[in-house]
Amino acid sequence: MIAIEDRLSLPDESQVLDEGEGTGASPLHKVGCAWWGACNRHLQACGVASTFADIGPFVLRLTAECFTRRDLLLKASKAVLTTASMTEVLRRAVAAGHGTSFTYIAGLDDLDALRTGVETLAPYVTEFPNFQVYQAHNRIMAGLRASGALELEYYLRARAEIEKIMEPSGRRPTAWECYRPLWYFTFADETLVCA
Repeated sequence: MIAIEDRLSLPDESQVLDEGEGTGASPLHKVGCAWWGACNRHLQACGVASTFADIGPFVLRLTAECFTRRDLLLKASKAVLTTASMTEVLRRAVAAGHGTSFTYIAGLDDLDALRTGVETLAPYVTEFPNFQVYQAHNRIMAGLRASGALELEYYLRARAEIEKIMEPSGRRPTAWECYRPLWYFTFADETLVCA
């Protein structure tokens, strides 16, 4: 099997944004639709596959990180991707037969924004999202925490909200996939590992 990365390099954010310039396109088009289109063209040009759908299964894991203050907390190429755009990109990936998920850092949004964002994306994920605990490495980073996110209670409430949203899906966290997880041994009332 030929590794795709040996045959081509998929477009980075700057190529995607350049393709959408001057078209009056929304950020969704620039980041979501254009990225998929640019990847398809690269695949065809390199003779790897005729379309994204021709590639074997993979998981598209978006780096959501937060749902509010994206322009303040993230670099510009990440901040342009809105929650609505994430939903559409995930929906398109599922429609093409690929797995989907996202990463999210608990502690950057208030609990209402966390709940709303996770509820919005949850129907479009095929694998349990990677939820991490915000870790401030200096005073400036500490100042970026959401109100209450310095307290353990915030993370316990975040965990309960996420469990309530994700429990019906049957998807469960795997602690080893995340180096700062909210779950280690139980998810709601279910055991995740043998005791």
